[in-house]
Amino acid sequence: MSYPPADPGVVVVHFEVPRRGIQLFEVDPHAPYTRRLCDGACIVHVDPAGKRYFYDGEDIAKSELVKVGDWPPVVTLHAEPRSLTMRGMGVGTIVTGALAFPAGMLLIWAGWGGPPAMVYSGFAALPLGAVLIGVGIGLTRLGKSPARIESRSATAASLRLGPDGPALVF
Repeated sequence: MSYPPADPGVVVVHFEVPRRGIQLFEVDPHAPYTRRLCDGACIVHVDPAGKRYFYDGEDIAKSELVKVGDWPPVVTLHAEPRSLTMRGMGVGTIVTGALAFPAGMLLIWAGWGGPPAMVYSGFAALPLGAVLIGVGIGLTRLGKSPARIESRSATAASLRLGPDGPALVF
């Protein structure tokens, strides 16, 4: 079995998802809106000239933007959704680290000429804030859902068993 013929410049994107509730979107820089292409596992024909794609869904972190334009006429976009919790923890850690800097400076300023423990606490808060910001950036990046693209043969097809029973996968 083969794919239906596509117009020149059009790419056939097979969108693979691990579960239901994940949608594929198209971002056109010349349009004022983002267009939803499909829900769940699907095959769509796209004209990728200058456009980018991402996936999003309930309880997952939005994926990175992907450009399909330089790929062969048939590709597979694999959704590998990550949890919103990790991204939320990353943002919270960044905010906490950013607040540690002014708190440390305030402790140093207020404790200058006073109790040395206050000054030491202020100097300890500065590197702690930097470490928290670094950890937060790492958690935020790890929490972003990656999108993996691979080239597919125009005649490739396989039978896959899924939660809804057997399905022919191109």
